[in-house]
Amino acid sequence: MKKIEVRQVQMETLTTVLLFFLLGNRFGYAYRTGTGYINIDCGNNKTNNETIKSDSEYIDTGTNAEILNQDIIDYFDAEPLKTLRSFPDGKRNCYSIKPENGKESKYLIRARFLYGNYDNLNAPPKFDLYIGVDYWGTLNHSYSVVEIIYKPVSDLIHVCLVNTGHGTPFISDLVLRPVNSLLYNSGSGSLRTIRRYDTGEKVSNAFYHSYDNDILDRYWTELPTEKFEDWSITNSTTSEALRKLKESECQIPLKVFMTAATPATGRKELNIRILKVGTDPNAEYYFYWHFAETQLFSDGNLRQIQITTMNNPNPMEPLITLQYMTPLTVNSSSVKLNPESMNDPSLYFSIASADSLHLPILNAVEVFIDMNLSVQPTHQDDVNAIMDVKEKYQHQIKGWGGDPCLPIIPWHGLNCSISSTDSQRIVGLDLSHMNLTGPILTSVFQLTLLNSLNLSYNNLTGEIPEDIGEMQNLQYIDLSGNLLSGNVPIKLLEKKKSGAIITLRYDSNLCASYACMKKKQPKYLVPLIITGSILSLLVIGGAILCVRNWKTEESDGSSRLNPKNRRFTESEMANITNNYSTQIGKGGFAIVYLGTLGDTQVAVKRLNQNSTLGIFQDEAELLMRVYHKNLVSLVGYCDAGNTMALVYEYMAKGDLKKHLTAAEQTNISGWKQRLRIAVDIAQGLEYLHRGCKPPIIHRDIKPANILLDDNLHAKISDFGMSRMFQSEGEDDNTKSYLVGTHGYMDPDNAGRLNERSDVYSFGVILLELITGKPAILPRGQNQKGSIHIIDWVNSVLSNDKANKRSILDQRFNGDYSIESVKKAVEIARECVQLNRIQRPTMEEVMSELKLSLAIENEHNPRSIIELHRASSSTSSNAIFDIEQAHQEL
Repeated sequence: MKKIEVRQVQMETLTTVLLFFLLGNRFGYAYRTGTGYINIDCGNNKTNNETIKSDSEYIDTGTNAEILNQDIIDYFDAEPLKTLRSFPDGKRNCYSIKPENGKESKYLIRARFLYGNYDNLNAPPKFDLYIGVDYWGTLNHSYSVVEIIYKPVSDLIHVCLVNTGHGTPFISDLVLRPVNSLLYNSGSGSLRTIRRYDTGEKVSNAFYHSYDNDILDRYWTELPTEKFEDWSITNSTTSEALRKLKESECQIPLKVFMTAATPATGRKELNIRILKVGTDPNAEYYFYWHFAETQLFSDGNLRQIQITTMNNPNPMEPLITLQYMTPLTVNSSSVKLNPESMNDPSLYFSIASADSLHLPILNAVEVFIDMNLSVQPTHQDDVNAIMDVKEKYQHQIKGWGGDPCLPIIPWHGLNCSISSTDSQRIVGLDLSHMNLTGPILTSVFQLTLLNSLNLSYNNLTGEIPEDIGEMQNLQYIDLSGNLLSGNVPIKLLEKKKSGAIITLRYDSNLCASYACMKKKQPKYLVPLIITGSILSLLVIGGAILCVRNWKTEESDGSSRLNPKNRRFTESEMANITNNYSTQIGKGGFAIVYLGTLGDTQVAVKRLNQNSTLGIFQDEAELLMRVYHKNLVSLVGYCDAGNTMALVYEYMAKGDLKKHLTAAEQTNISGWKQRLRIAVDIAQGLEYLHRGCKPPIIHRDIKPANILLDDNLHAKISDFGMSRMFQSEGEDDNTKSYLVGTHGYMDPDNAGRLNERSDVYSFGVILLELITGKPAILPRGQNQKGSIHIIDWVNSVLSNDKANKRSILDQRFNGDYSIESVKKAVEIARECVQLNRIQRPTMEEVMSELKLSLAIENEHNPRSIIELHRASSSTSSNAIFDIEQAHQEL
């Protein structure tokens, strides 16, 4: 085929998909109704239930917004787009739509996005769109429309907006139309719309509209006149004559068949160049060519057409013969870009007459790309089980939309893993602190690959189902902090004893001995036993807050400060502090003074007068009963007159932050001492989490709240303080304290802090102890901004060319056990996992750190220093491969 002037059709990039922000034209849109049609007006709660649905029926996250600039609405003639829903929270937010025919049908799905500067930022966001678990497109314009012909794999269709960090995702409306399952076929069964042309229409500027008689409400593009000198337009027939046409198999509107494109005078071919369709050489494109023969030739011959591509002279399809008044759609086989011409990622086509007797025509063409739906969704058995959980607790659980595990991240509280069949499986479930009620759902036990289950601190009732003991993969179970009764299943106890279950937690009221399980108590004794137990607990527990899992604790010397009757008066506080003469510290909500109580030094934390406190006295009384060798003892308080103060034991060596940031050598410059401090902190946190009923979540673990005594033993301060502050009306200082400190705050809090939030903060501190660097550190030379210590450590350890040893504090001087440090780094990285359920408990952290300390205690400093020097002399890279147990840092 000889090369001639080619008519060019400009295509947007695939990431933009369809952009209809075209100046000088208006295009409206009316929602059509029909069997199985779904019209969703996003962000609008006042809709016609029969024609237009509110999106609140399909999603439980996001915020309604409205475009206030009426000029924009009038310009687009788009009153239905006046409202929208934005998603400032969460990485992904998903609509879940259940059409009548479910997965038995195919659907045209279209979403529209009109920004309209609704947020007054004048900056349209950039975000990704997914259909189910597969990427659909990227939106980054003021007005965009995306469309897909979709064959779902389940009865639910999910449309997900994913925040990519470039503004807040939003959506204006969403429509769904059932399509004949025999139409629009492709390799994957789903096609993304690139463009749809009514080639028989010419206008001064191309714009988009939906013809009234298009039952699928497709958008059609008319052709800009000035770009196609080699084409002519023929009025093929009248609307009255069109009524004689047989119905088009693709349900093409009759208006499209009224006109057709044909070669201009002197030409015999229609040539098309479709520009910039994409850069993926493996992408497959599908073309649907629409013809309608409305001419009856006097010679009795029929029009015959061949379609070819420029890079393949052989016809794409067999000879096409057009029958009079019979519409014909030709679905071309898939077309790929020429790998050798990626500098010009375009597709070329020619439509020619087979015998030159009659010129070729073309009424319309649709261009699609195969969606290549290759991502496996979550295993259906897991979906069924977790959807039952969602339905049961729909008022407590928000944001569970779309596939449980994909795209990007799983639902909050879930941990997923790819199975041997490449499908996602749910392996972790954390529903702690969710205010769940009723019995434990047996549907949870249908998650057959579940490895960890955390239902702690809810209001679950009834007995623990026996089925939980049949779960073969379950290793971590936490059922504590509930209202459960009865026995712990024998199989759980047996698995815990054999080591098959690593962690098993439950409340002390549950029967966990073989003897009491076998012995059935008479029913009339049960109330007496319960009553007697309650009375005994009231007597024994009236004076204590915390219940230990072990019998004794080491004495830490704080017993010299007798906590009895320690509610001080204002004058006593003035005497203790010598009229507040010696200031030793200052925080966001208090000033700390040195004081003397008898012959013992104390630290007095005097709260700012503008601090808003709640149940101060009650909490202070309770916290004075909390004793542990790794907690700073609260020995008294004052809430008289204008004075609100707390009296603590004095920690002579100050806070950990001061030692870590010191430029010179300090008493904690060595790795072994740092590791002992880490163990101390872990023991204190484990006590707060496990030894106190109810557990105490610190919320603000950071080096400034870790204090050291004369022997460099670490103790946690300010525990329980968050519960003293009111939830409303706090000042800025108080508020910042309550939510934690930048650099140490749990990124996966979702408004609900729990023990794993403290674990994250501890992990950051452990990294500081290992590296000697702060949580937020400046970037390198000639680089602006800062980087979190987690990202810095990960970047070094993942860089094959980096010296892994460079993450260690140089003040260690090579005096450390490689195995000990390696284990500590692994523990720290586990603690700072973004997904909360993947983090260990403080009990597990404490156990692993003690093992690391035992390894360090057996370490021979001389041999390590020699190994250090030998490694430095032979290689600048690697002595710390985190994945290999016997390689050095």
